[in-house]
Amino acid sequence: EHCVTTQYRMHPQICQMISRLFYSGAVTTDEAVASLRTHALPLLWCDVLGEELECRQDNSYVNMAEVQAVLDMLTQLQLAHPLWRIAVLTYYKAQLQALAERLCTEFPDIP
Repeated sequence: EHCVTTQYRMHPQICQMISRLFYSGAVTTDEAVASLRTHALPLLWCDVLGEELECRQDNSYVNMAEVQAVLDMLTQLQLAHPLWRIAVLTYYKAQLQALAERLCTEFPDIP
């Protein structure tokens, strides 16, 4: 079995967490990429109970409990820190679509 141990795309802190949780610490960030990411950004990772549903047309997944949790967190963050720029990362296309639809409804004034 082959496992890629050097990654070039994720923020190094995200890579460290994923590496520890899923790959026994084997995955690292390439030094050239890590040096490009010098600013400190807070990261929030939440474990949310919910049911993962398969979206067959996209061969993707969505968890509506996670979508709601993200909206709840964004509401609190936006109220406390209205000038912050916030990114939400998700792996699944169906999850992205569900988040985008709800974000347009919940936050119509935010691009």
